[in-house]
Amino acid sequence: MKQMRTDEGFSFIEIILAVAIMGILTVISLSSMQKYSSRRDMLQGARQLVGDLRLTQQFAMTQGQKFKLVYASSSTSSYTIMKSSDSSVSKSFLLPSSLTVTSTFTGDTAEFAATGAPVQSGTFCVSAGVSTKMKVDVLAGTGRTTDQEVTTCP
Repeated sequence: MKQMRTDEGFSFIEIILAVAIMGILTVISLSSMQKYSSRRDMLQGARQLVGDLRLTQQFAMTQGQKFKLVYASSSTSSYTIMKSSDSSVSKSFLLPSSLTVTSTFTGDTAEFAATGAPVQSGTFCVSAGVSTKMKVDVLAGTGRTTDQEVTTCP
């Protein structure tokens, strides 16, 4: 008498289907992860810029001189905190290359008087190719620096 095989396991078609489903899930999660990564870079860059604007204001008040944050919109997204009187550099910073920063400040320069008040009010707008942007405002008079997530920026 012939015995029937009772080997249990997965058929070739079941394995192919499982691999195809895993591939589809991977593609979906990678695109979602890319959006998350861009948004995270944008938030981190904006918060770093806010902190450094406050640092510029603090330098001006503690040293009793004008200080400015100068954004270099050239090939790299970098900015420098420097003393206005002799342009000596206090600190230089480099933002992630995926970020785009625009500014309403004259000459992309946010300057603070020795009292901590801004010489002019203005806005930096940080984006990373996602639908939202981070708007960083320096308010007139007080020099208060705020950030908020917006869909459009000036």
